[in-house]
Amino acid sequence: MDIFLIVLAVIVLLVGILLVSNVGLKIYLSRDGFVVVKYLFLRFKFDVYGENKLKHIKKSKPKKAKKKTKKGKEKKEGYFKKTIEEKGLVEGTVQFLSIIKLIISKIADVASKCKISNLILNIKTAADEPSETAIYYGAVSAVVYPALGVLNGIFPIKKQNVSITADYNAQNPEIEFMVTLKIRVYSLIRVLFSFIKDYIQGGY
Repeated sequence: MDIFLIVLAVIVLLVGILLVSNVGLKIYLSRDGFVVVKYLFLRFKFDVYGENKLKHIKKSKPKKAKKKTKKGKEKKEGYFKKTIEEKGLVEGTVQFLSIIKLIISKIADVASKCKISNLILNIKTAADEPSETAIYYGAVSAVVYPALGVLNGIFPIKKQNVSITADYNAQNPEIEFMVTLKIRVYSLIRVLFSFIKDYIQGGY
């Protein structure tokens, strides 16, 4: 009996550690770029550029629909089209938009539980003419600083370094961006179960 309780306590402790632990996400974009995902002792790195770059699947050109034959198979309909056919244009569109709204709200819920431990943004504006460089500098500053104010109001940012400069000796602008995010596993699981619950209750 004592051994069973010890094993049970160890299992509960391990599960608790797994749930309380953070999932880390680090994104770096500049001339080089990479994405790093960390969880406990696991670490996965993906290069945005270079030999191990994140590859995008090229969409093949749409082929003309062929008539159904004995050997052929019917082409699967998309979710939106199928919903429209089953429930009508108005009800189907409302249901589709409701699902989109649900997904966006859950993404926002996940984002609100993220903690930004480090944020770096270095922008150098440059153009062929000095006057254009100055204009770009003003435009970028007018967009970036208010956006950072909003971001600071939403997320707790532990450390940040933001710099916008005008380089009158260069012709091409440069951007360096890095962000490190952390979120606990139980927060992700809670949002996932919340999404499943709302999806089922919504009758989707």
